[in-house]
Amino acid sequence: MNDQEPPMTDSHPFIRGGILPTKARSVFEVFVEDRRRDKYCCNWAANGQWCRRIFWQRSIAVAHAHIHLNYRPFTCHGKCGNEQCGERFPTRDTLILHAKKRRVMCDICGVYVYPPNLKRHTSAQHRV
Repeated sequence: MNDQEPPMTDSHPFIRGGILPTKARSVFEVFVEDRRRDKYCCNWAANGQWCRRIFWQRSIAVAHAHIHLNYRPFTCHGKCGNEQCGERFPTRDTLILHAKKRRVMCDICGVYVYPPNLKRHTSAQHRV
């Protein structure tokens, strides 16, 4: 569970309704099936297709459920070098990866690009 996820208490409707066990730490655990010891399966289904991806840790399986539900509680707030960046991420790890790939601003148009792509950007977009 992260700081932005609703807390799990005995009064939570998922627990009272029997959808989640009382020891659940996250509302997203409803999408995770405990197949056998140390093996967890994603139970997401959309358009008649099941995800069924296998994980070795429950926390990683729950974080994977964030992706299906477009739950993105972690916001950049300019950590990547772009002061106006408000991009959101499903896990803290993906936010950290985004921030590590610092972008630079194009002097001509003000668009933020990765440093290795700046030369290609200026030649393609500005014919310089």
